[in-house]
Amino acid sequence: MILRNKSLIVIGFTLLCLILFFLSASSTIMTGGFLQIEQQQVIRNVDRAAMSISDDISGLNGEIEDWALWDDTYEFIDNADPDYIEKNIPDTTFIEIKLNLILYVNSSGGIVYGKAFDIQNRTELPIPQSFQDISPGSIFLRQIDEKSSLKGLILMPQGPMLIVSRPIMDTERKKPIRGSLIWGRYLNDKEIERIAKINQISLVVHRLDKGHQPDNLAAIQSRLSDENPFVTVPIDEDSITGYTIFKDIYGTPALLMEVMLPRDIYKQSKLAERYLFISLIIVGIIIGGLSLLLLDKFVLSRLYLLSSDIHRIGESGELSDRVTTQGKDELSSVANAINKMLEALERSQEEKRIVEEELVKHRNHLEELVEERTSELKRSSEQLKNSEEKYRSLVESTEDSIYMVDRDCRYLFINNKHIKRLGIEDYRDRMYNEFHSQEASKRFIECVNDVFETGEPKHVEYEYNGRWFNQTLSPVKNETGNVTTVTVVSSDITGRKKAEEIRIDNERLAYINKAKSDFLSSMSHELRTPLNAIIGFSELLQKKGKGTFNDKMEHYVDIIITSSKFLLNLINDILDLSKIEAGKIELVYDKMPLHATLYETLLLIKEKADLHNILIEKEFDPRLSLIDADTQRFKQVVFNLLSNAVKFSAKEGGIIKISTTKEGDMAKISFSDTGIGIKEEDIGKLFNAFEQVDSGISRIYGGTGLGLVISKKFIELHGGTIWATSKYGEGTTFTFVLPIMKEKITKNRKC
Repeated sequence: MILRNKSLIVIGFTLLCLILFFLSASSTIMTGGFLQIEQQQVIRNVDRAAMSISDDISGLNGEIEDWALWDDTYEFIDNADPDYIEKNIPDTTFIEIKLNLILYVNSSGGIVYGKAFDIQNRTELPIPQSFQDISPGSIFLRQIDEKSSLKGLILMPQGPMLIVSRPIMDTERKKPIRGSLIWGRYLNDKEIERIAKINQISLVVHRLDKGHQPDNLAAIQSRLSDENPFVTVPIDEDSITGYTIFKDIYGTPALLMEVMLPRDIYKQSKLAERYLFISLIIVGIIIGGLSLLLLDKFVLSRLYLLSSDIHRIGESGELSDRVTTQGKDELSSVANAINKMLEALERSQEEKRIVEEELVKHRNHLEELVEERTSELKRSSEQLKNSEEKYRSLVESTEDSIYMVDRDCRYLFINNKHIKRLGIEDYRDRMYNEFHSQEASKRFIECVNDVFETGEPKHVEYEYNGRWFNQTLSPVKNETGNVTTVTVVSSDITGRKKAEEIRIDNERLAYINKAKSDFLSSMSHELRTPLNAIIGFSELLQKKGKGTFNDKMEHYVDIIITSSKFLLNLINDILDLSKIEAGKIELVYDKMPLHATLYETLLLIKEKADLHNILIEKEFDPRLSLIDADTQRFKQVVFNLLSNAVKFSAKEGGIIKISTTKEGDMAKISFSDTGIGIKEEDIGKLFNAFEQVDSGISRIYGGTGLGLVISKKFIELHGGTIWATSKYGEGTTFTFVLPIMKEKITKNRKC
């Protein structure tokens, strides 16, 4: 295909694409704009039709006001005077106001006067059934003042009816409401035709109550909502319809209004598209023809001449010939460049001949140099072999792993030590990741890449099979300075690593222990001193305020005292636990009367037990009398256990049983209750600090979760043990044993 035909095709195709693009864009913009205008026109007409009905309702509402707020009407609703009916409600009233229904209803719902009328036939009709029985709570009787009104539309079996209702009051609007005046007008075909004629539209009204809903418009109705009150649907290219819903007085969709209009705007848009398409085709043909004519004159003909000259020179092989140049543009520049290229080719052909002669001379000299270099390489090879044997001997004798890898982490060399560590016999063509985990391989590959990229050694510590190694990766460079391989030396530093970890742990533990001691020392003074002051002054305030404070103020003072004591006990527990863990608790041993001490501690909790209707039973072993113990710490343990037994007893009361038994050289003390009990899986959590067996217990019963922990520590310091048994929902038993006699009693023994 010649260049002229190709140019014609390209220009034609380009113009066609441009025409189609402009046509498509213009069509989309124009059609979209016209369709939007058409849709807005339809919506305006649908809205006008709906507003016409609303205007009719508003007109009725305005006219009924004069009748309802009238002294004659106010008297009539009370005395039902026939003269009022004869003077004011003849048949002509129905015709003039276009009414089909008039009802006078008193406040009790009774119809004082009512009449239905056929305006067209001018005959009286029976009152619709739905208006014959109006209850006092009906929507028509809910007006509260002269401004109240009910207006809208209601669906009747005879057809839709425009309905208005106003309260009946005197003209001065000062007397109470005596009922309601109700007017109704059927929205029949004649009324719909009148509305359509006024708005110059085609209007159809469809009922939406049960039994009248049009099946073919169900999809249209589903698309209508308060957010989308209008829907337009094109029927064909000649007509389009618009829809909206008119609600009744109850806010329920009652009528579907359908307006049909001719599609004059749509037809105009299609006509404009055709004119635009024809205009673009004509303009495209003219532009394409002119473009091709100018292109042929100024470009194609000259290209054809240049092509002929080049073809002629190519066939003859005469580099001394030249192409014809015309003008001063890009084509003439191309022709001049071709001529310069022919001159250069002519010169290079001569230079080639001279170079070939020189190459022959150099080839002979090169052969002599190769022979001399070969002999030198043989000598160097022998020296390298001797050096390699020395290096291998050194590498194989070390305890470190030494190996060499390439850029892909393929083993090139491995000493015997590393072969044994890997447990292999042949390393050739084996990869690093075949013997190491994915994580370790990833780390090693990153290190090798860093060495190749930076050309600098890299040191890495890593763990392998439970031992720590220090890995040194060193680059091996060629004569140009580029890294070719990486040598790796891996030394076992497990012993040094463990020693370093132990040193760091010891320093950390020493710091933590010091910080803990400092905290306890500060906390003992900074928290307990102000809390004791708060408790003292609160109790003084409670005592002085007796008889002067109201119940709420006394309750608030009680809360302050209770909360402060709780916080003080919590601080004391934390301090005790910390001292125990630090080994700073001092046990003061003496001969303690076991049962007397239990009685003394029991008195501290008895009042609270009586308040909760809890009976305390005792069963003491007479064989037990004195035991060696710290009386204060023993009482603290017993008080904690008794407090828990009372706290977790049932709301209606219960039984707490305290028993002692002598078992050999040990004294066994048990505390049983009939409380809520503990689940079997939660018993293991009892002696954990700051933990309760159920998060809900803390919210219901309170507590910090430290009492049992401290009790367990004190018992263990005495050389005893404590445990718990429980049945969920029935109760719990805490038991601990203590040695009766210490081999040696030491006053102020530090534990």
